[in-house]
Amino acid sequence: PVPQYTHEVSVGAQGDFLFNPRLVEAGVGDIVRFHFLMLNHTLTQSSLNKPCTPSNLFDTGFIHSNPQNATNNTLLFLVQNTDPQWFLCKQTKPISHCHAGMVFAINPRDNFARFLEYARQSTTTPLPSVATR
Repeated sequence: PVPQYTHEVSVGAQGDFLFNPRLVEAGVGDIVRFHFLMLNHTLTQSSLNKPCTPSNLFDTGFIHSNPQNATNNTLLFLVQNTDPQWFLCKQTKPISHCHAGMVFAINPRDNFARFLEYARQSTTTPLPSVATR
């Protein structure tokens, strides 16, 4: 599909463990352009109930190390449906970026606060199932 709109997302700007913005509402054919800044981060797909557990659906891996903070270190992600999609940074040095709140969502509907809360919780305790609509 022809891109309808390009959403810009900073990853790790100013050394923060953060995707900025944390979520986008995107239509089919939209592009999400991720700008990887500073440390070595990933864009790794997960799920609402287990935000810090990779789902093996999409993972950039640790290919975006950017110690010079160049602005051209980007990744384009094509939105292929309007279902909610959940992502984390799986970096664990110096701390777990996911547990620090470094998560991102496409079309989360009203579930982003829950997703972020689950990310900040310990993964040793199973999380309850929730409806995603």
